[in-house]
Amino acid sequence: MSFRQGFLGLVAATLFAAPMVAEWRPVNPADLALKQSRVDPNADAEALFREVHISNEQQGVSYPRNIVTEYVRLKIFTARGKELGNVQLPYYRSEIISDVQGRTIHPDGSIVELDKGSIFNKVLEKRGYKTKVITFAMPAVEVGSIIEYRYRKNEGERTNRYQPLDVQSEYPVDEVTFFIKPLSNIYITYPTMRYLPFGCNPERGPVTHDGFEVLTIRNVPAFHDEPFSLPRYSARQWVLIYYEENSKSGKDQYWTALGKDVYHEYSHEIKVNGEIRALAEQIVSGAANDDEKLNKLLHYCRTELKDTSRDEIATASRDETRINKNTLDTIHRKQGTTTDINYAFLALAQALGFDARRADLSDRATFLFAPAMQSRYFLNTFDTAVNVGGKWRFYDVTNPALPGGQLRWQEQGVYALIDDDKHPEMVLTPMLTAAENMKRRIAVLSLSEDGALEGDIRVMRFGSYATEWREHNRDTNDAQREQELRDELKERFADFSLTRAGFFASPDPANPVGVTYHIVIPHYAQRTGKRLFLQPDYFAAGFGSLFTDSTRHNHVYFEFPWSEVDTVEVKLPAGFDLDHADAPGSIHARPTCDYTVTMGLDKANRLLKYDRRLSFGDKTLLVFDKQVYPTLKGVFDSMHEADNHMLTLKAADISAAAH
Repeated sequence: MSFRQGFLGLVAATLFAAPMVAEWRPVNPADLALKQSRVDPNADAEALFREVHISNEQQGVSYPRNIVTEYVRLKIFTARGKELGNVQLPYYRSEIISDVQGRTIHPDGSIVELDKGSIFNKVLEKRGYKTKVITFAMPAVEVGSIIEYRYRKNEGERTNRYQPLDVQSEYPVDEVTFFIKPLSNIYITYPTMRYLPFGCNPERGPVTHDGFEVLTIRNVPAFHDEPFSLPRYSARQWVLIYYEENSKSGKDQYWTALGKDVYHEYSHEIKVNGEIRALAEQIVSGAANDDEKLNKLLHYCRTELKDTSRDEIATASRDETRINKNTLDTIHRKQGTTTDINYAFLALAQALGFDARRADLSDRATFLFAPAMQSRYFLNTFDTAVNVGGKWRFYDVTNPALPGGQLRWQEQGVYALIDDDKHPEMVLTPMLTAAENMKRRIAVLSLSEDGALEGDIRVMRFGSYATEWREHNRDTNDAQREQELRDELKERFADFSLTRAGFFASPDPANPVGVTYHIVIPHYAQRTGKRLFLQPDYFAAGFGSLFTDSTRHNHVYFEFPWSEVDTVEVKLPAGFDLDHADAPGSIHARPTCDYTVTMGLDKANRLLKYDRRLSFGDKTLLVFDKQVYPTLKGVFDSMHEADNHMLTLKAADISAAAH
């Protein structure tokens, strides 16, 4: 370790690692006696207050660090509210949580301190994602208790020009106050701190004696986490703190100015000369049209240029990689960052005469952006845009899971700013249709007289379904994929045997991906005496209703339109006949939903044929107001009932006796 590294480490430790001394606010006797929430009388608990301090400063010779301290005081009203005493504090990447302190205050004023030995560091998995958390259980929590805790989070050596502040929690909050120390640096003068509120009305208080800006939001309702809700920052109350040079107001003025600024930031890196033109012509040799030319350029950038931003590149190797000054460096070295490779694609496309530019756009996994939200923060990703035949076509150059001209669902149907030095444009990216986002499923099965079902399954995924599968399975092997398949089937069937699992994915991302397997499910059909009760829709068996709650707090949001085409053939057991078999009725809620089922029987071969088709959504975002939730739930309940339609098979001797 060098002297400088050691000195910086010592300074950082001195400035940021000193433990906090617990300074608990006095407890109001009225709060100890409180019997119900002031914000929501039906709440199980309420935060009497949340205090969040945020500081990012250059101190001495150390790098800027973002430090957040939070202090929460909760009042418990019911037995269910006691569950909030089990606290989980998530953190990510290089973040560090320290100085966790807490205590429980009983209605009689007695206090039980949080034992340091009961604080644990864990990794939790939810919906396939792993999250690191600090977890602890507040001591001796009772109905009527007040619990309070505080902690410090060191978010690392970085300067946040954009700081989203979460206002809502899983419980109502009487008052949440943010203390923000505006950015400062001995070398840089930052723009004035500004803020944008979403769903709330902050009160701006006087600046504190040590320079903290103060924002207070009162009477904050609880956020109810429900399936198929809007993205996080479209569903919740929050505030964006930001520092930007662009002070233009008005929808057109702001984005026009930003589009010009971004163009000037990157355009000097795009170098087109004779060498690049010759290379581009060589790459597209033999292409019959513009689409083929662009796809050949895309293939070159993905296969010939190494992306040093990828996770599997060792940190040491990445650190040793020289910075590319422009696209000539990237092509000469045959490697670069994600940004470098996108710019190389732009240079090659421009060399062929295409109008190709950077497109800054919004990833709607986090929020649904509208141009009225005037901050660069909301254009949180970028792709390349090429004008083909008067229409902009978008390319995610370094994502091998995507065919040319297609984006991930998170970037479909969102606003994109096409940067230019004279006439920037704000356009909507195209969305795939329900027919393009398809699951095609085929089951060839046989049913035994004791109700066992056996046969071969084939599932193919197209469009965004295929992209998600490719991205999710990029670094997995067949054994891991088979285990995941088994886990999925375990959620549907209590007992089954799986063999011959196979997975296929063409190197061409325009083609579908799929899985095949052989399955045996004992007692799939229920046997009662000499009757069998069969659910012909194998692909729906074992699934519950999509919407189970009778009421809804949030709007409903589906990520993309989709379709399902299912074909099921079941060889019926000898000696059994269908008893007045009928197909469930069709459901039409056009133009959004179309659901049909047809059934037939090949008597000669004893084959039951079941076909199901579902199409949901069109080429627009699928957002449904919570007021129409009862109608939406009714549609899905009807489809669930139809999917679970049962057929009765009876033994032939019963049929004969009936005649």
